Amino acid sequence: RVAILGFDVGDKLFDELAFGIGKKIRVRGQEVTVKGIVAKKGTVLGQSWDGFVMLPITFFESMYGRRQTSVISVKMAEAYQVAGAMARAEEGSKPGAAVGSEVTFMTEVVRVDQPANIISLKGPEGNVVDFDVQNPAQFDVVKVGDKVRATYTEAVAVEVRSAQ
Repeated sequence: RVAILGFDVGDKLFDELAFGIGKKIRVRGQEVTVKGIVAKKGTVLGQSWDGFVMLPITFFESMYGRRQTSVISVKMAEAYQVAGAMARAEEGSKPGAAVGSEVTFMTEVVRVDQPANIISLKGPEGNVVDFDVQNPAQFDVVKVGDKVRATYTEAVAVEVRSAQ
């Protein structure tokens, strides 16, 4: 049983992150070996993206049940890669590990840059975050000063293999 830790978790558990690799920790009483610690990703609108533990999906489901993992999202670097990735994934196949997070919040639009496909939103701490707009029709209904409900979703899937 293995795990990959988010930066915040690794930082809290180990004085030196590099010393955490190969160490054993417990997740819900189950012993796992740390195989990696993800580099710091930071926060988005006040929400940390570094407080997680990735586990093999079958191990996660044995502890929490399948209902907790009913949706697994994977983001491709470019839109044209989606069809090819879907074609490679066999029906019913699972990644080695998955973690996802979704934050919904009310915020204000502070900048609209249609040529660059960017809408900038003000976070709860006053920070401004730029979002790539996937649907150009959004520019027809959003203007600076609008109060909007936004949902930010991020997911990662990882396959862990032994060294050969």
